[in-house]
Amino acid sequence: VVKGKSGKYGPAGGRQLENDEEKRNLKRLHRQLQDSPTFGEKTVLAVRVVTTDDAYGYSEEYLSEKVFGTSSSVDPNPMNLISQYNACSYNQLNFVKTTHNLVSNGVVTITVPTSTSQGKDVIVNNVTSAINEAFSTSSPNDIAAHVIYCLPPSAMGDSIAYAFVNHWLSVYNNEWCNYPSALMHEIGHNLGFGHAGEGAEEYGDQSGMMGYSYSQEHGPAMCFNGAKLWQTDWYQTAAKTINPATASPTGNGDTCFTGLLYGVADFEVGNGAKIVVVKINDPR
Repeated sequence: VVKGKSGKYGPAGGRQLENDEEKRNLKRLHRQLQDSPTFGEKTVLAVRVVTTDDAYGYSEEYLSEKVFGTSSSVDPNPMNLISQYNACSYNQLNFVKTTHNLVSNGVVTITVPTSTSQGKDVIVNNVTSAINEAFSTSSPNDIAAHVIYCLPPSAMGDSIAYAFVNHWLSVYNNEWCNYPSALMHEIGHNLGFGHAGEGAEEYGDQSGMMGYSYSQEHGPAMCFNGAKLWQTDWYQTAAKTINPATASPTGNGDTCFTGLLYGVADFEVGNGAKIVVVKINDPR
């Protein structure tokens, strides 16, 4: 784990890339998302995992509040997965609790006959099998578009969380299931985002949620950097493409941008006069 100031952590976002092909694919996914992952209503299931010798350390009610914001008695000032994605997308991407008679407020507790010493991979596989059996399905993805596994604190070692790109699964080390930045980051991977780096630091871009994650339950209140905001199309009415002047201009769009560039908080749906994000095409 790489830990910096203010409780921010580096590898909160995803498994290690195993080969050059995966690295090329992830770079490509920085620029192109899967079809329509960032609009509409997406169901979410949060799984409280219990092993033979340990358990995710919080109640179903507490977990539901941290992910969905369902009980003001647990946290009177909630910031959660739903509230932050709603805010960042201006309600264009809405996560909702999945419903099922085995699920309470979007959460289910799954007990597996596995000890934490067997490692996170064995635990995750057994949790998936247990869900499939309990719900009589072939995949947890049949139950919800996104499924969050909250593992016991001793199950993941120094790992914080990981997720698969363009997938339904994200996995968290105990209390990291409670932190909105980790939830935003890992679900971001599910939606197709790669990490946001700065210089040589893979997680160094601190302007958005695909950089470092933070061990805070009420913040930080951030969205994503400009490149990922462009990818989402949430701000398409306030976006502009420019093609810098070259010896052979493309003729597509403007060659420069002059004016004010507004922050996400100033975005007004349907108001193309306030530009929020600008894409500069590389003339090379």
